[in-house]
Amino acid sequence: MVIADVSGKGVPAALFMMISKLLVENYAFIGGSPREVLEMVNNQISKNNREQMFVTIWLGILDLKTGRLTAANAGHEYPIMKQPEDDFKVITDRYGLFVGIKGGIHYRDYELTLEKGSKLFVYTDGVPEATDANEKMFGMDRLLRALVEVEEETPQNILKHVRESIDAFVGDAPQFDDITMLCLEYHGPEKPVRECELPAERENIPKAIAFVDQELEAMGCPQKIQTLLSVAIDEILSNIVQYAYGTGKESLSMRIEETESPHGVMITFVDTGAAFNPLEVSEPDISLTADERPTGGLGIFLARKMVDEMSYERVDGRNILRITKQF
Repeated sequence: MVIADVSGKGVPAALFMMISKLLVENYAFIGGSPREVLEMVNNQISKNNREQMFVTIWLGILDLKTGRLTAANAGHEYPIMKQPEDDFKVITDRYGLFVGIKGGIHYRDYELTLEKGSKLFVYTDGVPEATDANEKMFGMDRLLRALVEVEEETPQNILKHVRESIDAFVGDAPQFDDITMLCLEYHGPEKPVRECELPAERENIPKAIAFVDQELEAMGCPQKIQTLLSVAIDEILSNIVQYAYGTGKESLSMRIEETESPHGVMITFVDTGAAFNPLEVSEPDISLTADERPTGGLGIFLARKMVDEMSYERVDGRNILRITKQF
């Protein structure tokens, strides 16, 4: 994540910012820390900066698996962060000089830990320095108050509310500086995705079910739900083996993902066999006896009854069937 503010106005400032942005992007993809990225960008820009322009930059790299945010600040505004059980607060980090002033400047990395539900707000100085007709600034106190008023909202709504608060304060006064804001919410560690690929043969169905049972056990899935899913998976895989290929020489894959809201599991089945949408199969008349009822359809009917949702799509020659179950 990066937010920056360039000195000056007009075309020269726009070109300077464009160059700075490209350099930050290129050096960040090399894999350095924020400190190293800012130092490389500064050294490069300072070599040929005849206009003596500069840019303030806040750069952060968030590890989605751990919530660890590593950041460095080159003369930019302090970031503002909210932890789940707290209000928005200013993070008074130790920042270095603006980028472009001179080469050889050293910056400093620092770390923040984002928990599930943490929010981060960064902005340019045009936000606290927005000025009304009486030349009074919006200021940090009003900014923090605006953030706290909607702190449980989504980042989109937070940004909208802050902008509306600034507009209400400024009124008809002309805008003095650009207003740029970025808000992020951390949703917690990524849920692991478990995958299994097997030859499409009937004797492999028990292996697939055992794999699913093991993963469901690790998720804390109740035994009753595991049993229902085992029956549903047995019917779905039997259907794929029998009708999608017929030869048993192809493979099929399953992907298992734990869902958060609502808590449960989503299982995706993928095969490259003949197109077949099980949702288009007519429900069998279960009031008839086995001899009276036409062949087919009962297995998919049972599978649909044992899960909360079932969806199907045909994409690039593949059948993709998804089932979800809450627990």
